[in-house]
Amino acid sequence: MTEDDRAAFPSHRNLRDDFREGFVTWEPAPQRYLEAGRINLRNGVALGFNPTDFFKTRTQIDQASLDPSVIRQDRLGTVMVRGQTIWDGGSASIAFAPKLTSPARLQGGGLASGFDPHVDRTNGADRLLATLNFDLADLAPQALVYREGGTTRLGLNLTHPVGQSAIAYAEWAGGGEADLVSRAIAFGKRTGTLPEAAPSPLASDAAKTFRNDLSIGGSWTSESKITVNLEYHYHQAGFSHQDWRQFFAAGGSSRTAANELWFVRGFAADQQEPATRHQAFLRADWTDAFTPGLELTGFAFVDLYDASTLAQLSASYAVSNAWTIAGYVSADLGGARTERGSLPTAASAIVQLVRYF
Repeated sequence: MTEDDRAAFPSHRNLRDDFREGFVTWEPAPQRYLEAGRINLRNGVALGFNPTDFFKTRTQIDQASLDPSVIRQDRLGTVMVRGQTIWDGGSASIAFAPKLTSPARLQGGGLASGFDPHVDRTNGADRLLATLNFDLADLAPQALVYREGGTTRLGLNLTHPVGQSAIAYAEWAGGGEADLVSRAIAFGKRTGTLPEAAPSPLASDAAKTFRNDLSIGGSWTSESKITVNLEYHYHQAGFSHQDWRQFFAAGGSSRTAANELWFVRGFAADQQEPATRHQAFLRADWTDAFTPGLELTGFAFVDLYDASTLAQLSASYAVSNAWTIAGYVSADLGGARTERGSLPTAASAIVQLVRYF
């Protein structure tokens, strides 16, 4: 629910229901499961960027926190059928999400108001995912095969305990795909957002060559319930240092080029993939800080080309089992010709009151 002095209340413009999950589960035999409905299917061991979380694309909803851990848990599910089998030492699953309608255009500022389930965001293409989990030398590997639109991507997740309080992890995905600019422009033309004759605003590679995504990092937890995560993210299809220089040069050449460049960045955000090729991620969380029920969290994404940063600090306090109050302060830090510093919003602050039923 939102309030806007330009719209009557209540109306379809300020009331919205995000149908995130709803499914049924059947166990036809012991440790054999079949699920059908709208499911938030999550994969990956990293926090800041999940290359193997293939169903994350186009699922974001408006919310106060920019924390990827929160976004991952609280997002639109995908309409699918999923089967899973579990045995001693491993498990396997297969999920199929059918194309139900043509993909929707990008929408600035989050989802539109109303009660639309937005299956045109989550089910705009046929998608198939198979996973296999097994025990191997304390690595807890998970292998994935994902198929969408004639493209196959492979994935692998690994975790390994380091002592009593630390965990190292790595997440990789790779497959044939065009670079970020080419995919964004093709999507804009396919959905009618960009004209068919629109040229690419930057030099791009439309060939579906094998490209890699990687998140590697670790977490450490103290006896006082403080957890720190540090990660490195590599997104081969993202902008290189030269691409960013061309981005700012082309953006000043014409309004048309500038609009297309911002569309590319909006597409990256909609796909939940980094716009840049190399970045670092740091997150610290303190549960029951100072008093039970108080959680303090801070995180930062740092572009390793220009050091521009997205940072957020938050505090959440459970007043009771039914009420939680939270505050969020976010900032995009950097010069005017940097990834984060070029964004139109420099800082924001949000106070949130949540009632659980």
